[in-house]
Amino acid sequence: MLYSINIYSSRGQNDSALALAEQGLKYYPSQETFLMKRVVSLENQQRFAEATLAADSLVKLNGSFVNTDYADYLRSKTLKNQFGLYYLNTTYDYSSSKYQIATLEYRRFIKKGSIAGRISYAGRQVGTGIQGELEAYINHSKSLYSYGIATYSNAVAFPQMRLGYSIFKTFKHDIEAELGARYLKADSISSISGVVSLAKTFNDFWINGRAYFIVDSSDFNTSFNLTTRYYMNRGQDFLTVMAGLGTSPDDRSRLIAFPQLSGLLTRSVGAGYQKTIKYRNTLSINATWINQKIGDNQFQNQYDLYLMFLRKF
Repeated sequence: MLYSINIYSSRGQNDSALALAEQGLKYYPSQETFLMKRVVSLENQQRFAEATLAADSLVKLNGSFVNTDYADYLRSKTLKNQFGLYYLNTTYDYSSSKYQIATLEYRRFIKKGSIAGRISYAGRQVGTGIQGELEAYINHSKSLYSYGIATYSNAVAFPQMRLGYSIFKTFKHDIEAELGARYLKADSISSISGVVSLAKTFNDFWINGRAYFIVDSSDFNTSFNLTTRYYMNRGQDFLTVMAGLGTSPDDRSRLIAFPQLSGLLTRSVGAGYQKTIKYRNTLSINATWINQKIGDNQFQNQYDLYLMFLRKF
């Protein structure tokens, strides 16, 4: 029966695999292997609520770390809402002023992806910056999905408007390609950018190279970013290392001075760590150092600290 279940599963015939697993449990109700096959078959059919109940029975039978972790993972798939808090703190070596942004997020997970709304706040001596943001990830197929973003603000400490769209395609050998566009309106300038990226997974490592081709009213610039992640378990926890040239239209911390900081004279390096607890609570900390050339022999430095907390419910 187990051999037949494996054949059905490999062919994607999950109904038949589930029927055999349940029949096996009638003969052997305490058999962990048949119960695991039932859980996997339910998961493959995206029946996550039923799979979670079956996984809980599996944990009662054998409360190993693997079984408990699997049950937590399946339970997270039944949660449709997410609350998020973000905090960005920026300091400079040439000024005592601090640049701070606090963001509140609500995300709704839907059948084909997720939709999020954010409100960002930034207090300044010249006023209070408030920005509204909408973001969506939409899955079109197993190998194709889209990303879209739209923001609007009162033009204090934030760009007045940002629009972005990218489409991602997954190919064989864990290769993912991106093609997209960005629109930015800040102060008296506006810019349109093309975006391309290529990502590849190597065992526990994920590497992504991204390029922006930026056209504004008076200039053409490029920006490049290389990001590497080292995944420590099941995609929950990872370390990040980043290096960049230029200022991209997706860079939250430098968009306030985008016209002045554009071009390859800006260089940045950063590192971060993300920890997820039981697939439900996510904590992240990222630190970035940005070196900006503003003259022939004159440089200035910017230091970013970015904190994030997410909770599914």
